[in-house]
Amino acid sequence: MNYSEFLIFGTAFVISFFTFPIAITVINEFRLHDAPGGRKIHSVSTPSLGGIPIFLGILLSILFWVPIPKISEYKFLIASLIIAFILGLRDDLINLKASQKLVGQLIPAALLILFADIRFTSLYGLFGIYEIPYWTSLIITTFTFIVVTNAFVIGK
Repeated sequence: MNYSEFLIFGTAFVISFFTFPIAITVINEFRLHDAPGGRKIHSVSTPSLGGIPIFLGILLSILFWVPIPKISEYKFLIASLIIAFILGLRDDLINLKASQKLVGQLIPAALLILFADIRFTSLYGLFGIYEIPYWTSLIITTFTFIVVTNAFVIGK
């Protein structure tokens, strides 16, 4: 990770960390909670819209640390971030079907993988695999993107 990436990551973390309590207060005040049931794993009403502080942290840190002439290098990342945010916001406010959510998540994944060429190209000897064929790398990267996007912690 180079210096500017460290600044972007660190700033995003700090912004998100300090805006989460504000977001939770507003969410609780306006009773914007996610009710249990259906695909939900929680058994009690839980505050939703937690993606807002993360979205703001990432977007603001990119806009703050990336020089204007170089911002076009981040166009696919920013577009993917905005699409994923809108999809998550929509899902928090009005539940989407799992199939709709999956299709919606494939769009930012495709932007990053196909246009920004952000993908796994090697496993660096893990399991004896070094170079990954192009089509296999597309599948593995897309799968990883979807899994990480939908990751959650089970338990209390």
